[in-house]
Amino acid sequence: KKDFNDGSWKEGNADFGFNEPVVTTVQRGHLTYYYRKEFQLSTASCFRASGAFAHVIHNDGFIIYVNGEEVLREKMPSGEITDTTLATARGTSRKYEEFRTSSLTR
Repeated sequence: KKDFNDGSWKEGNADFGFNEPVVTTVQRGHLTYYYRKEFQLSTASCFRASGAFAHVIHNDGFIIYVNGEEVLREKMPSGEITDTTLATARGTSRKYEEFRTSSLTR
């Protein structure tokens, strides 16, 4: 949600995780972790037409939202997602993977 108040969230630089070479360690014991990143596009119209690329390191599934709209889903079931939804598979790579998002509509 665009208007979600994340003011109480901790801040840190990526990579996030535990027991791995990480920049910011996150607290163990949670099934789901949420991360937010604010950014500005200088020419948004070109992204509406062609989509965009995301470079992601992940162990399990993830969903990326832009302005509250889902643009990328990997290793997550279809349908509504909650903080108790499990990934459909586990990743093993510690390398960045490149994903092309759907067209951005906003």
